[in-house]
Amino acid sequence: MDTEGCSEDELVAVRELIEHNPYVFGLDGEPLPISNVIKCSITTTSEKPFAPKHYRYPPKIKEQMQKEIDKLLKGDIIVKSTTPWLSPLWIVPKKTVDQSGNKKWRLVTDFRQLNEMTEGYCHPIPLTVDILERLASANYISCIDLRSGFHQIAMDEDSAYKTGFAGPDGVYQYKRMGMGLKCAPGIFSRAMSLALAGLQGTELEIYLDDVMVHGETH
Repeated sequence: MDTEGCSEDELVAVRELIEHNPYVFGLDGEPLPISNVIKCSITTTSEKPFAPKHYRYPPKIKEQMQKEIDKLLKGDIIVKSTTPWLSPLWIVPKKTVDQSGNKKWRLVTDFRQLNEMTEGYCHPIPLTVDILERLASANYISCIDLRSGFHQIAMDEDSAYKTGFAGPDGVYQYKRMGMGLKCAPGIFSRAMSLALAGLQGTELEIYLDDVMVHGETH
């Protein structure tokens, strides 16, 4: 949480807010909740798996990749699998570092082959210009970034096998919605609209996993 520029009284108010509502603030390493609003279902033009592509991994990349896979396993984001639907896997550094000052990493599943045969999921995503117009009159704006928002949407059991990938020591598939899926932005946008129905456009604005609560008074 960015508290730069806050006065001492404001910092006290922020601490009280966190202490009274600890369940809404997610920390690294804590289990992610699962939304009961919607699941991620993937409809493809064929049930025949595509021919998988594989990358060669340098030893250091392979080691770091397995560490990230182990984190996803522990977090119940992925599960070991025998699926023949295998998308390539890579890993990229994040801009942030952990508490020890070490570089953070993100696993990237290359879903391009799967996406080519996936039917789209249409749900309108708000235009930023419309959001900015509605925010223009607000004196106070609180920006809330959901923690690993896509991973809070469960995969439909009948589609999860299509999200498979091969790691250094075996095959896995997603239990939660993976980033990079063609249908993911539309499904997530719909989930947010359903979860916050009646508030969007009046008391808050939504853009994918960013929520902006606004008002003339705090």
